[in-house]
Amino acid sequence: MKFLLPCMVCLKENKVLNINFNDVNVNDEGIYELTCNKGHKTHLISQNEKFEILFDMSISALLDGYKQEAVSCLASSLERFHEWCISVFSVNNGVSFEEYEKTWKYVSSQSERQLGAFYFLYLQEFKKRPEDINNTIMKTYKKNKEKQNITKFRNEVIHNGYIPTDEQVNEYGEYLFNYINKNLTIIKEKYNKSLIEVNMHKLNKKYSFESDYPKATKGEVTALGLLAAKNENKTFKDAIEYIKKQEELINTIH
Repeated sequence: MKFLLPCMVCLKENKVLNINFNDVNVNDEGIYELTCNKGHKTHLISQNEKFEILFDMSISALLDGYKQEAVSCLASSLERFHEWCISVFSVNNGVSFEEYEKTWKYVSSQSERQLGAFYFLYLQEFKKRPEDINNTIMKTYKKNKEKQNITKFRNEVIHNGYIPTDEQVNEYGEYLFNYINKNLTIIKEKYNKSLIEVNMHKLNKKYSFESDYPKATKGEVTALGLLAAKNENKTFKDAIEYIKKQEELINTIH
C-alpha cells in the first residue's frame, strides 16, 4: 500500500511542501513510520475506518487475482462496518466511549453476537427490521444444484478452502458494496455529528502515543467514500475502477 504524504519537517524548515510516496504494509493500528527523500521521519496516523481499508484491500486482492483473499477481506469489512455502526448508534444515544468500549469487549470475539447487537440497535433507531444479510441468496453459487446464501458461500471460501469464480466474487462484492453504501449514506445524513465524534475519539487515541518524530494525520478517499461529501462510486464495478485508477496513478508517479 502506498501513501502520498507531505513531509512536515520539510514544510517547517523550507516552507515548501515535499510530497513523497511511501510503501508500507497495512497494519491494524493505522500508524505508520514514513521517511521522505530527505531522510526526515514522520509518523502517519490514518483517519480511515478499518472497514474502509479492508474493502479497498479486497478490491486490490481481486485485481491481483487473489479471489479467496478478496472474499476474506470483504467479509471482514462487513463485520467491522457493523461494529462501526454500533459505536455511532451508541454515541448518538448518549453512551460514553468508556462504557461502550467496556461493553464491546463482551462480544469482541463473537461475530454472531455483534450482528445481533447491530440488528436490534438498527431496529431501535429506524423502527423497522434490518435487512437479513445472512440469508440473502446468491445467483452464482450453488451446492448440490441448489442456490446458497452469502453466509454459506463465505464459510465455504474461508473455512473449507473453496476457490470461488470471478463471477461469484463479483456478485458477493456487489451485494456487500450496495449494502454498506446504502446504510453508510443514511448514517452520514442522520448521524453526522456522532460519526465525527467516533472518528475523533479513535484519532485522539491513536495520536496519544509517544514519538520522537513529527506526527501527521491523513484520510484517504476510499472506494466506500466515508470521508467524501458524496460517494461517486455507485456500483461495485465503479469501486473496482476507482481503486484500479488510484493504483495506476500512484505507480505512474512513483
